Amino acid sequence: MGPIAIAYLLLLFVGYRIVVFHIDRSNISSAARQKGIRNATITWAPFAPGWLFERSKRSYSVHFLDDDGKDRVRYCQISFLTGIYWRD
Repeated sequence: MGPIAIAYLLLLFVGYRIVVFHIDRSNISSAARQKGIRNATITWAPFAPGWLFERSKRSYSVHFLDDDGKDRVRYCQISFLTGIYWRD
């Protein structure tokens, strides 16, 4: 496998991750609104709680202000087959 093929595969992987991140972010934002969470900041959290034995799930942290004005963080895992799983 030549260097051009390796660069092409790397470019494909990065493009895939960017597309998946935007799809996940949109889905998590919709699920957060259904739970009453507004103005959420969603970031990728590869080492979030529960990451160790999960190969096909992606972890994200969701930062938001609760009704009392306190900064809160919730974690969620998402995959194409199982959907969104919220963790505290």
